Amino acid sequence: MTPDGRVDPLGTLTIHADLSETLTDARVTWSVMCPGIIMDAGREPLDSRQFTYHFRPAQFAAQFQHFQVVDYATGNPALAKSVFIVIFVEGVNERGDKVHDVDYVMIRGDRIYRLPTDLPRTPESKAVLELENAVAPAPIVAHAK
Repeated sequence: MTPDGRVDPLGTLTIHADLSETLTDARVTWSVMCPGIIMDAGREPLDSRQFTYHFRPAQFAAQFQHFQVVDYATGNPALAKSVFIVIFVEGVNERGDKVHDVDYVMIRGDRIYRLPTDLPRTPESKAVLELENAVAPAPIVAHAK
C-alpha cells in the first residue's frame, strides 16, 4: 500500500470534510484510536455542512504516556505508533432517506494512508474528505551498511 502522505510528529494534520448541500439533519461522529485505547471521540451536528478535525501528535503525547513523538535513541522527532481516525457522517437526503458515509485514515509511524471502504455511497451522502498539512509521500530508501 502506497502512503498518501506523511505527518510531521510536531505539526498538525487537518482533516476536513465537506458535505452535500442537499443533506439535512447532518451530523458527524469521529474517533481517534491506537490499538487498545480510544484517544479521542465525539459527535456534533453539521449545520454548516463542514467538519474539521486537527490531529496534533504532540498533544496526544502530552495526554497519553504510551504515545511518543521523539525517538529516544536520537532525540529527533518521530512517530512509531499506529493511529486510526474514523469519520462517520450521517444525514437525511431530499427524499427523506437516511444516508451515511465513512472514511478511515490510518497513520503508521509518520505515513498516512486513506483506507478503502466497501460501504455503498450515494452522491448526497459522500463526504469530500481532504487531508491538509500532510507532507507529500517520500520514497522509502534502503541504505546498505
